[in-house]
Amino acid sequence: MFPSGGGSHAAGPGMGARPAHRQNWLTYVSEQRRLPRRRAIANMTRTRRPIIPGATYFITSTAYQREKWFTRTEFAQIVVEQWKHYEKVYEFQLHTYCVLPDHYHVVLNVGAQKTISQILHAVNSYTATLINQSLGHEIKIKIWEGNAWDEVVRNENMCWQKIAYTLANPWRAGLVSKPLDPYPFSDLAEWLEREGEEFLLDLFARYKRWHE
Repeated sequence: MFPSGGGSHAAGPGMGARPAHRQNWLTYVSEQRRLPRRRAIANMTRTRRPIIPGATYFITSTAYQREKWFTRTEFAQIVVEQWKHYEKVYEFQLHTYCVLPDHYHVVLNVGAQKTISQILHAVNSYTATLINQSLGHEIKIKIWEGNAWDEVVRNENMCWQKIAYTLANPWRAGLVSKPLDPYPFSDLAEWLEREGEEFLLDLFARYKRWHE
């Protein structure tokens, strides 16, 4: 299982003594180059997901036709609440999350009870139901694009890169003015309280290419 915060990695993001930023970056690039491009493209278009108990995933789910549903506070909050609800019910571990105007990002470990497909179906289906109810629609309209993008996180270094990307996303999207400014529909505040500013700024610096 990859790291999920909690203060156990205060010396650095899950890697003990902190290596030089350049060395860390070159290691990540080397790992990425081992992935065949054709496999990455195939993953983007697949309709069936592999069943990998205990795997960690990076998830992106986009609103249908990029509709900016989640500029409405109550709809963004529905997404956050349903992820937290199903985390308890399905016993998976939500490492981090962020809901933006027309999509969300999540990093999670699926645990042993449900597959990633079952988790995504439950969350997206029920959020769509609740949003339609809030809109007063008797006939449901489509809220989400068909298949969410899911990527298996292969190692701890990749896990921290995805966490950094997700936490920095409101800033990258121009929704806040500074990387550590509070954003109501992510768990950045929880990370700040648990790990502190220095830890997060160091994490962002390690993966700065991904949040510029």
